[in-house]
Amino acid sequence: MTTGAPSPRGRLSGNDTASATDALGNTTEYGYDLEKGVLLWYKAPEDTDATRTNYSYDDLFRVAIAAATTDTGLEDRGRFA
Repeated sequence: MTTGAPSPRGRLSGNDTASATDALGNTTEYGYDLEKGVLLWYKAPEDTDATRTNYSYDDLFRVAIAAATTDTGLEDRGRFA
């Protein structure tokens, strides 16, 4: 079941969130930049706002960095561009 689906691109500006909840009640959340049409962050059910995965993009809107901080404070960064 999907709740809070993002608004169609072009109707709103700014940021929006969406979430999906599975049969066990686990919710995954997504944050979007509607103007640019990109995913800003992903939060798995076991994540907090501090441990979610954040995405950065280059000028062509390709994923440049995906970064997540673990609950121990270690940061895991992947560079793509």
